[in-house]
Amino acid sequence: MIRGMDTFIEEKYHLFQKEVMRFNCIDSVLQFKDEYIQLKNERTLDMKINHEIKKYNQYMDVLKDIKFSLKYDKNKEKKKKLSNMMIKFGFNNKNDLICLFCDYDNSLQLKPHISPLQSFDIHVLYGDYHKNKRKEDRLSMNIGYEIEHSNVTLMNIQAGKKTRCGHGSFALKHLECIVQEINNRIIRYNKRFGNRIEERKYIDGSIVAIKKNVTKGDLIRFYKKCNYYEDGKIYKEIKP
Repeated sequence: MIRGMDTFIEEKYHLFQKEVMRFNCIDSVLQFKDEYIQLKNERTLDMKINHEIKKYNQYMDVLKDIKFSLKYDKNKEKKKKLSNMMIKFGFNNKNDLICLFCDYDNSLQLKPHISPLQSFDIHVLYGDYHKNKRKEDRLSMNIGYEIEHSNVTLMNIQAGKKTRCGHGSFALKHLECIVQEINNRIIRYNKRFGNRIEERKYIDGSIVAIKKNVTKGDLIRFYKKCNYYEDGKIYKEIKP
């Protein structure tokens, strides 16, 4: 790596500028042109390498978030199976790697004999969660559904400290697939215990502005853009 590249080029430029002003020789000008092009190319390469290193480190941080999420379970000590999870990768508006993480095994527990209300969380990780272990270092989407009804309710979205960069829309993009997994589990449950639970047919929810910098109008535009809006509320039909 070449340090202080801007200063070095500036010094070379002024040196050759003085020679040109003194009409020393045209060779100096041509030599400077060649050296300047070379230094400029090296500076561009240096910037590209730094950019790729930064991108690589951010990717690794997301993987560390996943690893931490797989390990962290205060309710269970048994080893988690990847087959019981949804892990989807994508990129946000800043072209940073993000990951949707949903633990089916820990979240989608059909226990109508214990509670008629089921709830679970979906998270979008972007590389900060494993560092500080704070809720604001990831997006969290809380979902609930009642056994006796055919809807899934989007109860709230906590965007965390990074907002307006595509994390919420990324989570909503995959929410329908998660609801379909709920239906698959309901079908298996019904076959085993009899036709007791109705499959989920739509997603709904109320639009409430919680943060001061996000208005209800902002949220309405957001849900409309994601095709999750109808008649003043969150709504999306689940295709069979």
